[in-house]
Amino acid sequence: MGRLGAVVLAALVVLGVGCGNDARGDQDGCAPSCPTLCTPSSKTCKGTVAETCAADGQSRESVDCATEGLVCAEGACLPSEPCGDGACLPSEPCGDGACSDGETFASCPEDCEPVCEPNTKMCEGNVAKVCAADGGSWMTFDCTLAILVCHEGSCFGSSVCGDGACIGPETPASCPDDCPGP
Repeated sequence: MGRLGAVVLAALVVLGVGCGNDARGDQDGCAPSCPTLCTPSSKTCKGTVAETCAADGQSRESVDCATEGLVCAEGACLPSEPCGDGACLPSEPCGDGACSDGETFASCPEDCEPVCEPNTKMCEGNVAKVCAADGGSWMTFDCTLAILVCHEGSCFGSSVCGDGACIGPETPASCPDDCPGP
């Protein structure tokens, strides 16, 4: 055994790592109450994350309930439940004819109306908005961030009449040099 191996072995013996008597005389090398990572077999919620502690308290399993469209309650991932008098009932399923809390056109088109006409374009101030192909949501882009201007739902470079390009708000009426008429 080399010098380094002897030093490591000596350190392990001095530190009492491994099996052997501990300060209380136990033969397993561990005091009767070894430190645990978590309360054995406990179930808890940390925000949307359900955590289950192993039976030995040395590890835990975590699941983010939100990624499955669920909520964390009492350490388990459950469907969101409307509660009235303290007795919680399962939420109504998609397809019941009512667009309930938590349902959207994207998650339940049977019950919910689209939010916009598919592929519609518009500007709100200098923000370009385009309705998704399924009508379930608006996609937005702030033209100002790219130093552009919004016109009819698209971002354009600043338009200058007479630059040879019919862009942005230029029309045949406002800039006949760039935008030839019909």
